[in-house]
Parts: sequence; C-alpha cells; structure tokens
Amino acid sequence: MIFKIIHQLQDDLISSVGPNSSYADDKVENVYIDIPKSPSDNIFIGIDAGHKIDSDYEIGKKIATIFTYSVNLVIAVNHSDVFAGKELLEKIEKRVIKSFDSSNLTTLEETLDDMTERVLDFKLKTTNY
Repeated sequence: MIFKIIHQLQDDLISSVGPNSSYADDKVENVYIDIPKSPSDNIFIGIDAGHKIDSDYEIGKKIATIFTYSVNLVIAVNHSDVFAGKELLEKIEKRVIKSFDSSNLTTLEETLDDMTERVLDFKLKTTNY
C-alpha cells in the first residue's frame, strides 16, 4: 500500500504545485520519488518512503487491520539569498499543505490476500527547516 500512497502523492503534487500546476510563478520544477543525490532543479520536492510505523488490532480480530505509514516530504529551494530562499520555501510549503485539501489519497484501495486496505485519514506531523 505504501507504494500506491507515494505514487498518488507524486501525482497530486505534480498537478497542484509542480510543473502541471496553474501557478505562474515559483513552480516546483520536479517531484521526485526519493531524494536525488545531485538534483539539477532549483525548486523540487522529494518523497521519501517511510515505513509502517504502527499496527492496531480490532477487538476480536487476530490480525492487525489498521496500519499507520510514514511518508516524508522534502521541499528543497536553491537560492543565492538565504532570506529570500527561506521565504520561497515557506511559500512552497504552504502551497503543498493547501494541495492536501484536494488530494485523492482517500480514494486509494488495495486488496491483497483477501485483505483490503484503504486510506482512512492522513495528516502532517512535523515541519523542519
């Protein structure tokens, strides 16, 4: 399921803040799966695949049915002026957060071995600069 989530995040970010977005200024040039070692872009987002961090059991069930996955987004801005770069980073971050309002993550579904997983909820945990 984590791979479906990552690909959906990439698609959503490309269309909402990336090269296919309607923003005229300061577009995110690329949305990578993973973080590139030497990016050629000035503004990019890297989607770093986390791992399954939690499993919960329903009463009366022998196997876990609720899973929590971790996905890290890295927003990078290359700018010659530190303060202008931080302002641009903050602007891109707000656009990314806004893009979650129209995300298609909750429509994801995967069935494997007669178990169906769906995304029930997603939230932003922390932000680091």
